[in-house]
Amino acid sequence: MDGFSMVQVLQRARKTKTNKGFTFYMTKKDVEADFRENMMPRIREIEQSQSGSKDEPLRAQTWNDYVDGLIKDKMVSSRAEAWVHPRWL
Repeated sequence: MDGFSMVQVLQRARKTKTNKGFTFYMTKKDVEADFRENMMPRIREIEQSQSGSKDEPLRAQTWNDYVDGLIKDKMVSSRAEAWVHPRWL
């Protein structure tokens, strides 16, 4: 994966044929793995600096914003709006 981001690798790996050519989508499993790897460390830092305990509203809002951003960037299908938070969140 040298020289490529996880998103670029996933874009190449996941092709869904559409009537306009090819569209690349991440699956929910891919999104959860990316969120866990890239977002959770920062969330934990913020939680430790604030109260030291789990901040569920922060986690939920960050997940929602993250998925919304992926939808806007066309990295996931618009059906991702219906995804529920991961249990581990």
